[in-house]
Amino acid sequence: EILLTELSPATLVVRETAAPDGYVLDNTPQTVTVNASETQTLTFRNVPTQTVTIRKYAEGTTTPLQGVRFQITDGGGTPIGNGERVTNENGDIVLKLNPHDVQAQVGVGFDFYCTYFKFTTELKMSFGFLNMLVPEENMYATSVTGLHAKNLQISFIFE
Repeated sequence: EILLTELSPATLVVRETAAPDGYVLDNTPQTVTVNASETQTLTFRNVPTQTVTIRKYAEGTTTPLQGVRFQITDGGGTPIGNGERVTNENGDIVLKLNPHDVQAQVGVGFDFYCTYFKFTTELKMSFGFLNMLVPEENMYATSVTGLHAKNLQISFIFE
């Protein structure tokens, strides 16, 4: 809670500039009009970040490998940012994701019934609309600028 007193009547724009570790920054500005003898309240909410960790070890050991380069692409094979990330001293690449990703999914399928079996085909596609990557300011994170969920699934089922 932050309490500002003795303000002159005015319209204020308030924006969060930093979030605690482990939480997504809410950078949506909020506007409030302050009049004489009034109390106004603004509420900002931070959701926890979600992470994907890629770990690289020397084959047959648990020894982490630093400096290994990975190419990161979306579901269609397009590089994200410049597409390359490098493992840190612990052999890790950590991607912090925005938990508010919204996906659309569409699918179609057909069932073919024969005397002795059923054959089913399905085609499903999904796409995430929002950027799931939480921006960070460090040398391992700046090369990736966006991450969207994309999925294409083709199924053939014999019963």
